[in-house]
Formats: sequence, structure tokens, C-alpha cells
Amino acid sequence: MDPFPMFALGLDKDGDGKISRDEAPRQLIEQGAFSGIDRDQDGFLEYYRATEQGLANQGWKDSFDAIFHTDGRLAEGFIALAEVQGYVFAGKRLAARCALRMGLTEKAGQLATEAEALAERFEQAFWCEELGTYAVALDGAKQPCRVRTSNAGQLLFTGIVGADRARLVAADLMSQKFYSGWGIRTVARGEARYNPMSYHDGSIWPHDNALIALGFARYGLKHSVAHLFKGLFDAASYMDLRRFAGSSASGGGDLCSIPSLARRRPGPAPRRSRCWRRRSGSNSTLRAVKSACAIRGCPNF
Repeated sequence: MDPFPMFALGLDKDGDGKISRDEAPRQLIEQGAFSGIDRDQDGFLEYYRATEQGLANQGWKDSFDAIFHTDGRLAEGFIALAEVQGYVFAGKRLAARCALRMGLTEKAGQLATEAEALAERFEQAFWCEELGTYAVALDGAKQPCRVRTSNAGQLLFTGIVGADRARLVAADLMSQKFYSGWGIRTVARGEARYNPMSYHDGSIWPHDNALIALGFARYGLKHSVAHLFKGLFDAASYMDLRRFAGSSASGGGDLCSIPSLARRRPGPAPRRSRCWRRRSGSNSTLRAVKSACAIRGCPNF
């Protein structure tokens, strides 16, 4: 769903804003690789299942029941995920920086303007005042899925959120609804489909938490970074070889609730999902350390 924006972010490997000319792909900048699917031309990147055999959800939370409304109804139609818009925003900003270094001044200005316009549209469409956080998605009817999820935390990583609302989102994510003592749940306790043993509806994913921690660091929320960092490593101490698991159940975070592996729901899945989860677990360690120590690698786009 978001390979091109994520690729653009990867150009700034060290997080220091320095991008070499030979790494900046001219085709990515000149032709624009951020258009994707936007059926109704509302400026949001969307996905849609073309056949019944395909994945119903095509973000990183690809379980069939991962995106839903507050009453538990599954989202249908062309779906615009919150964090994907954030990655497009960050990708456009970094692409603008690439273009400027390549001497494409006009293109750089265009990309920067598009990024700011996207941020304004996003704020109007996704912010839920009654929740104090962002909707996880817009469904095909452009109705917000007003559910508290960890997706809002990845928005902090992308920088699309203003400082005041970033603090509100962070406070919500570190509340008892989300933070179990072992990490931040994918879905807040109390939501319609919350299940701590599910794959994406209440479990804890270290790679998700690591991106959230980088987001906290971006906005200077050091206490939240340290608190989250400790929970993740406490949970890892219960896992095989003390490694981060791909995902784990979100228990209560005390000695009577030891973290265990989450269960995947039936449905289509990549054949290499287990290998992917191992890689994500190891990468999460590095991201968590970077965010806790505020060393190079924290987002700077």
C-alpha cells in the first residue's frame, strides 16, 4: 500500500537530512510516485480489493477485520488509511528535498506545497474531537472509522501532526486503554473488536511500537519514549532467546499476565510472513534504541 512513500523515506538513511545526488531517483521525483489509487480525487491514497481472493485490507494491518467502525462493522469500499496519508506527506517532503538538491527547484516547490495541502485535508477529514485522536481510516463512503488504534502513533513518526495534537495522541497511546505494560496495543481496550489475542485487534507489535517511539522522540516526548522502551524490553525477556516477537498478546503487564504470541486469523497471508516478522522484531530493537537515545536515525523529514 505504501512502498513508494516508504522508499522515499529510506533515502535519508541516517536521519540527518543529507541525501546524496546519486541516490535520489530522478524518475521518482519527476514523474511522481505518490499518486496511487484515488478514485474520487479527494487527495487521499486508497486501496481496494479487486477480487474475493484478494486481501480485504492492504495496509500493514492486513487481517480481514483490522479496519472497522465504532460499532464493529467492517469498513468497505475504497479505504484511505490514516498512516498511509502520513507516509505520503513525509515522502513528498523528502522528495522535495531531493528535488532541490538535484536542481529541480520548481518541482521541489510543487512537492512541498502538495505536502502541506495534504496535511490540511488530512486534519479536517481524520481528526475526531470526541476521541482526542485520529480515525484509523475513511471508508468508501468517506465516513471516518472512529476507532482508537495504534495507527495514530505512526502519524507522529511521519510528522503530519501538529505539536498540540501530537501531545494529545501520545497521552492517549500511553493511557491504560492502550499501554499494557508490555507495549502499546494495536487497538485500544474497550473498542468493539478489541481482542488481546488477535493478530491486529489488540495485540502488541514491536515494529509498530518502535515507529511510535520514534514519533514520540520527534516531538520531544522523552518520558513516553523511556516508558515504552522499558515495556518492550520487559516483554522481550519472556520470549525465546529474549528477542522481540513479531507480535504478542497484550496482557495486563504484571506478573500475573505474561506476554504470549498473538494468533493469526484465517485468511490469505504472504508465504514469508514468519520471516518478515523475525526481521521486524530485530529492526524494532534498533529503532527503539535510536528513539530512546535520540541518536542519528530519528526522523528528520
